[in-house]
Amino acid sequence: MEKLVDIVGKEVYEGLSEETKKKYGEKELIINDGTYIPKAKFDSLNETKKDLENQLKETNEKVQELSKVNSDELQTKLNELQEKYDKDLKEANDKYENREYEIKLKDYIRNEKFSSKSSQKAYFEELLDKKLEFDDEGNLKGYDDYKKSYQESDPDAFLKEKSNDGMYASTGENHDGKSADDDAYINQIMGIK
Repeated sequence: MEKLVDIVGKEVYEGLSEETKKKYGEKELIINDGTYIPKAKFDSLNETKKDLENQLKETNEKVQELSKVNSDELQTKLNELQEKYDKDLKEANDKYENREYEIKLKDYIRNEKFSSKSSQKAYFEELLDKKLEFDDEGNLKGYDDYKKSYQESDPDAFLKEKSNDGMYASTGENHDGKSADDDAYINQIMGIK
């Protein structure tokens, strides 16, 4: 550091005003050779530097965390999640298709005359297990053969045509809405077979 007199020389110094001499005369001066930065700018740059250092530190920590992750483990977990998703999606689609098939099947046999609700339920469940397919026109392939076979194995499941005396040959509902069991009981009491 130099004094003003040393920088400008004795002759120039003597030509300066007394006020300038008082202000700078005896002080040691720092000469700006292009490396001097004003304090406000220095503080701003210093804050920016600190922010960048903090960001770099956080980034390095994240990189270190990521480097600890085993890529094979991560891929395995991703594969497991994909398999679970695919399985769940298939199950949901299967449930939907099964429910849609059940509704269509119930509608298909809606006009069949069963002797009882339990007969109807048993018939439906067995038919459902057969998984017969519907054709393009909405007909159930193989249904006539299935029905014929079922009627042979359980002839009382369906209502039979009325006999000449107005009685049903099997249980179920008769013409007046009473169950055929009621008619059978009445027939038994009256001695009618």
